Amino acid sequence: MIRHYSNHLKFACAARRPAGGFTLLVVLLAIFFFSIIITTLFGAYTAVFDQAAAVEDNLVFNEMARTCLKRMILDLQSVYVARPPLYKRPTFDSLPDPYRIVSAPSESGDDRFMSLRFTSLAHVSLDRQFRSGVAEIVYFVQPRDDDQFNLYRADRLFFDEPLEPGPGEPILCENVKNLTFRFIDQEGEEHDQWDSEADDFDYATPQAIVIQLVLGSLTTSFTFETRVNLPVYREKVGAI
Repeated sequence: MIRHYSNHLKFACAARRPAGGFTLLVVLLAIFFFSIIITTLFGAYTAVFDQAAAVEDNLVFNEMARTCLKRMILDLQSVYVARPPLYKRPTFDSLPDPYRIVSAPSESGDDRFMSLRFTSLAHVSLDRQFRSGVAEIVYFVQPRDDDQFNLYRADRLFFDEPLEPGPGEPILCENVKNLTFRFIDQEGEEHDQWDSEADDFDYATPQAIVIQLVLGSLTTSFTFETRVNLPVYREKVGAI
């Protein structure tokens, strides 16, 4: 009886012992499914972070554009224009109108950027000394050292001499990818450029100016556009 019980106990223990460990196939399948789960989770987290970064860029550039365009609108809504009889049609040897409105392509030849020159009562004193009067304002874009571009705003009360735009002027906006203007004449037609001292425009000034500003990084772009109706303008000047 004792021997029989001992053999039965050995058989029961042997029955409980695992027949063997995990096979190689089971291990490979486990690694495969684990990698799928990790890849899915990592992709989801990456998408969330990318979306958050895009939203943050959108907020930053929207705020920058809002501040920039607000300043430009204020300048243009205070535009100063000489009208007859103060303004006289230029002759061959006459000096250019100091209150002229002129747009031009970028000096670098890059057609993505334009400059705009006009005069305005919205003078901003940079030396904290209050001075009022008609100021010459020039918007122009110049490159930075990192291949990005900044928009500058030159503002001066005394403009007897031609302005030489440079990076020493105050920065109005950074990371500019495009700056163009469209000019609306008395008939409602659009023009890509304007020169109120040119016979092509009959020495008139535009009635409205459309500003298109594109900001962004190397991989993103945000486009902003606004129209400014000028409170004063000069109609076409007839022949002398």
